[in-house]
Amino acid sequence: MRTRPAPGIRAIVLGLLLFLAGTAAAQTQQVKIGSLDLTIGGLQATVTPVSPVIPKNIASGVQVVVTQNGQQLSPSAIAQYLGGPFQLVGEYSGPGLTQTLEVPQSPPA
Repeated sequence: MRTRPAPGIRAIVLGLLLFLAGTAAAQTQQVKIGSLDLTIGGLQATVTPVSPVIPKNIASGVQVVVTQNGQQLSPSAIAQYLGGPFQLVGEYSGPGLTQTLEVPQSPPA
């Protein structure tokens, strides 16, 4: 018949194992194997000039400048960044309008 160790011995053995595991973990040093500098920047689209004057009942438009990290992008660079053709859509609003008007969509660039 097997005999079981006394509960006090179990506690001592368990305590010793935990102590040794903690000591081994404390002695492990982290080793840096490399580093990476990653710049993440988004696109910003703004209307130029900031407050354009758009006459009523006359076909007109506004210039939109798209920048990334402060540098102006061409339509082809924007398409490459976005992964394909894109469209800009917006709304006109202001004191001379009774309601917000949707800007007609242009063909994909």
